[in-house]
Amino acid sequence: MRSNKGYFYFLVWIVVAVLLLYYGNSWLTQMKHRTNVTGDSNFAVIGETAYALVLGACLSLLVGLPGRFKPHKPLLLALFAPCFVLFIYAVAGQYIKLPEIPWYEEVTRYEGRFLFGVVSGFSLIHGLFESRRR
Repeated sequence: MRSNKGYFYFLVWIVVAVLLLYYGNSWLTQMKHRTNVTGDSNFAVIGETAYALVLGACLSLLVGLPGRFKPHKPLLLALFAPCFVLFIYAVAGQYIKLPEIPWYEEVTRYEGRFLFGVVSGFSLIHGLFESRRR
């Protein structure tokens, strides 16, 4: 009976992930449309930022549901912090003057910034909470 519960959990996870991708992509399209209409690029950047973090948090549920609060310092300091800084660097650069990093543009050219956001969301959940099994 225990194995059927595990299958049901992953089935629910797939449904949630499909819904998140469907509504998230339509939300990103809406944010990009707002950016084109208003000329303000903040809508698209903030939309992509929130979407990447939520998607990473959703991916973290594959390992297990978050349990009790138990910070894991090496994971937070060695993985979350650098990924989050690289992820948020472009957003912070729109509001404050930051020095240009020569390789940052090359690393984040295609979907690198989004990947840093997904890893940030994933590692934040696992760095702050102990995973309990489904």
